[in-house]
Amino acid sequence: MRQAIPPVLLSILISLVLQASANAQTNKPRAPQDGESTVIFSVNKYEEAPTIQIEPIVIIRSGRYIAPPVDADPAVTKKFTDTYFRPGHRYRVVFGGGDAGTLTVQKEIEPGCVGLTAEVVAQTTARLGGQVQALAVSSDNIGRGESSRRAPTEDERAEALDVARSVYAQRRVGVALIKKINTVNLTATDL
Repeated sequence: MRQAIPPVLLSILISLVLQASANAQTNKPRAPQDGESTVIFSVNKYEEAPTIQIEPIVIIRSGRYIAPPVDADPAVTKKFTDTYFRPGHRYRVVFGGGDAGTLTVQKEIEPGCVGLTAEVVAQTTARLGGQVQALAVSSDNIGRGESSRRAPTEDERAEALDVARSVYAQRRVGVALIKKINTVNLTATDL
């Protein structure tokens, strides 16, 4: 069984990407139409699996963050997978905060250790694998700039860890465990 991506790390990444996108003077995302949603996926290539996979991180609908329907009513989950994991469905790849190619859904992967997953083929400049992951978006506007990755400044590192500690505390993780937070691959991007 492979290890799932820690939700707090994905929350931090999504929060930072969306905050920066919202604050940007150019490239503002257009307002979604009624009933329209934007889905942000993690893009992963695990060492033990030769394929690239996507998993939904968050759904943005009417300006609100909504959790993907993992462990939801089967009808709700089926509606999501029928819509977003349709073979041939294409998404933009965002790496380093900017465009990094596209990916195409091949097939839904039956639920296992992680809830909602699909196998994809990626046409990307991102070198995926190990701790290096990317995002895929159903939006035409999120992360439209040039890709850039760099080590975070000390202030950025401190702020990211403060966000992580806050999210863990909200989820009632014990203080002793929160004090043991260890970063593996903290990367900054300029949007």
